[in-house]
Amino acid sequence: MTLISKWEDASNKIAQSFIFRHFGRTADWYWIGDIIGGTFEVADRFFIIQDTVDFEREHYTSEEMFAYYDQALDLAMKNSYQDSKKKDKFIVNISNWKKICTSSTPATKKVKAK
Repeated sequence: MTLISKWEDASNKIAQSFIFRHFGRTADWYWIGDIIGGTFEVADRFFIIQDTVDFEREHYTSEEMFAYYDQALDLAMKNSYQDSKKKDKFIVNISNWKKICTSSTPATKKVKAK
């Protein structure tokens, strides 16, 4: 087995584990452009393989993962319509989002740069 084949096999296993955990075993999904290990789509959402690894590494619940995803998507859509000087900075990432969005700052609350 080549190194690339190992990467593709591992990527498929990671993606399937993530999908089973957060979307259920019957969820349809596919790799965008048939590029295994890149971006995949499931339930009208798009994930890069590194994000799925980070969600698993940080032990995200489905509720936390969807809240993070929606917040990041909302900010990206908002910023796509503004010039670069007015764009908000997404000051968190998957690794620190749960620490910043604690019970005093609900996971669904938008966090803005100061």
